[in-house]
Amino acid sequence: MLMEKTPKIFLNKKESERLSIFSAMIFDASKKFNLTGLKSREAIHEILVMESVMAFNFYRPIKNKFWSKKIVDIGAGAGIPSIPLKILNNNIKLTLIESNAKKSNFIEFVSNHLDLDVKIINDRAESIGQDQQFRETFDIALTRGLGRLPTVAEITLPLLKVKGTALSIKGINISKEILKSENAVTLNGGELIGYLRATKDSSIVAWRKISKTKSKYPRKVGTPQKNPLK
Repeated sequence: MLMEKTPKIFLNKKESERLSIFSAMIFDASKKFNLTGLKSREAIHEILVMESVMAFNFYRPIKNKFWSKKIVDIGAGAGIPSIPLKILNNNIKLTLIESNAKKSNFIEFVSNHLDLDVKIINDRAESIGQDQQFRETFDIALTRGLGRLPTVAEITLPLLKVKGTALSIKGINISKEILKSENAVTLNGGELIGYLRATKDSSIVAWRKISKTKSKYPRKVGTPQKNPLK
């Protein structure tokens, strides 16, 4: 099912300023180590920060109670896509998983500077998905740029509660990739809700967790990427 809407979002002055500060922090840190391939503050703000805001705002308005739950951002990188959501809705209970120590430290720096109450886990998502402290405890899982959808399904769905939702920001030509992910989604206890064309350059793929994930998923670190479920 394709759901298509037109982007609309309204930010107050404080929200706009905080998002701009976040964009500038990514830009400045990227001069020291690889946070993004984007070379200007404006591109970071438009393509990373605001596109994430607009995409998720179209699935549900960001200040809607839908978001006021336990959310995990997997492969969070510079804090995209979840830090912009947290800036705009402080009721989000946010955990970010990032395996790169420098990127995890950057997220911590950002959260301290912007006074955001978040939990940061510096580890691989496959390991966290098998950790009973976190496995099947989240209401919403977010990803952007994590990989192809069969891999994303195996990494995200084990972290979700039954009835939880996985939302992945992808490009706009994703029909074939969605079809290739169907078995991986089913094996991990999920089903496709649909996908929406959120902006001119991005779509959101949405899955629902409908049953508990088998204990063998996710497989060991690196396997979902090297050998995606078919």
